[in-house]
Amino acid sequence: MPICGGRAVVDSTVYLGSGNAAFYAADTTRGELRWRYRTKSDGEEWTNPPVVADGVVYASVNNPRPSAAADGPGRAYAFDADSGERLWTYGTTYSASPVTLTGGAIHFSDIFGSLHTLDPRTGKSWGDARLADDTDPNRTVSGDRAYFNGGDGRLHAGRISLTRG
Repeated sequence: MPICGGRAVVDSTVYLGSGNAAFYAADTTRGELRWRYRTKSDGEEWTNPPVVADGVVYASVNNPRPSAAADGPGRAYAFDADSGERLWTYGTTYSASPVTLTGGAIHFSDIFGSLHTLDPRTGKSWGDARLADDTDPNRTVSGDRAYFNGGDGRLHAGRISLTRG
């Protein structure tokens, strides 16, 4: 199993994505697989690290070579941390960055400059914001601020204001 990037460890479980389209939860004390989720396409790669909060694992996947069998080039997922049951999926047109959870929302960006904000319970979009034109903003979210590459070689910062209607 080729491991991609970081992992999240909570209590006695490690959560990690692989380069072979599978996401794993394994018991750290016994070394046993707790659950595995596999995407539809072998070419997909999980972006890491995942985020684990309130019994839910949030992760995203990229598909550099989407096909009719795949769901698209990028998706964010939520799984029940104990059972591995998929709670929701949110698809994007472009590759997805690793997810963050801050300000009561899930955030991830895509390679063409948009920041996506999702309801962590349902996976429904709370809106998108353009951070850069046709470039990966390589964003970091902390609190109510997003720090990102605006495509002009400079670091940008902006406040994230969420209004739920």
